Amino acid sequence: MSAGFTTVSSSLFLTGLFGVVKLVSATAFMFVFVRMRGNRFWLKLGSAVCGASMLVLGEFCRYINFTAISNHPN
Repeated sequence: MSAGFTTVSSSLFLTGLFGVVKLVSATAFMFVFVRMRGNRFWLKLGSAVCGASMLVLGEFCRYINFTAISNHPN
């Protein structure tokens, strides 16, 4: 588990709590900042960040030896 929780139910509760916090944060961001700068700016910025993240992930995956990972016994 994560964050010191040992049971499955407390871990699921923590996951749900994180989801609620993210929802409230995204809604507050939308109402405050999107109205200040407009929709197009945030759409372009979000697309650029997602694209950069995909490029970084792709670059990291280039150097990972996947055969060593898949042959590892469980």
